[in-house]
Amino acid sequence: MATENNTALITLEQVKKDVLFTTPGEIDKALAIVRGALDEFKPDVESESGRKEIASMAFKVSRSKTFLESFKKEFVADAKKKIDSANLIWKPAEKQLDQWRDETRKPLTEWETAESIRQAEEDRLKKEKTQARVDELFKYGVSQPFATIEMLPDEMYEKVLSKAKTEWEAGQVQKKKDEDARAAETKRLVDQKAELDRIAAKQKIAQDKIDAANAKIVKDKAKEDARIAAKKAADDKLIQDAKDKKEAEQRAVAEAERLEVLKPDIDKIYDYTGKLRTIVIPNVKSHEARKLLLWAIEEVVLLAEQIEIKSNDLCPDIEAPAPEVVTEDKIDYSDI
Repeated sequence: MATENNTALITLEQVKKDVLFTTPGEIDKALAIVRGALDEFKPDVESESGRKEIASMAFKVSRSKTFLESFKKEFVADAKKKIDSANLIWKPAEKQLDQWRDETRKPLTEWETAESIRQAEEDRLKKEKTQARVDELFKYGVSQPFATIEMLPDEMYEKVLSKAKTEWEAGQVQKKKDEDARAAETKRLVDQKAELDRIAAKQKIAQDKIDAANAKIVKDKAKEDARIAAKKAADDKLIQDAKDKKEAEQRAVAEAERLEVLKPDIDKIYDYTGKLRTIVIPNVKSHEARKLLLWAIEEVVLLAEQIEIKSNDLCPDIEAPAPEVVTEDKIDYSDI
């Protein structure tokens, strides 16, 4: 049982615990008492005593919550006892009443079960009948939704079926006529094609004979043309060979004459390049002069080589003399 606590902001005398959780507004009255105490409280964080009072006031709010919650726990415990007692007493009574209800309703339940079975069988037979009608109409070329056929009275269905059957039979007769006409036309076209093929085959035989005769004429002419062309080519080759031989002999004579005239000059050129390679440079003492002379002799040797290469191009039959090596007694390399 809840007891008064001096640290709470609300007292037992201020709370009507019997109606606190059964009468609307009672809990709000208790909360208003706590709120009033908080509104009167003036917090002060500047001093140590003021800060302690703030902590104390917060603790009192928590104690007030615990105080009120204890009434809620008592109320819930009492209610649970009442509910458990009611369930214990009610359970046998509920079972007895359910039994009497089922016994009372049993004839109706049995009738409803039988009626449900009968209705299901009736629906099944009706659907089978309707589906059979849909299939029969479809056989005669009429396609209707199941729901539409299901709504047709028997008399109306018979009229629809009779009309569909009559139209279908008439269509079958026309279809047979059309098939016979197509078959006759197909036979006519086959016979016509066979006749055309026979005529074409006969014409082909005649044309093949003409083509064979023409091919022989063309082949004989091509053979004769080839013979004439081969003879002309042989004759032309003999003439060209004789011409080429004469021109080659003339070129050989001209080349010999050119070399005969050119040989003395080439000998003179090779003698000249040999002298270029054997030039004796003056004896100088300065480093710069010696370096300049070394460059000059290298250039002269390079010039001699270029002259000999071009001379060899003019007259390959005359070989250039072996170059003379410039020795150290002719060029002083010291200090260079």
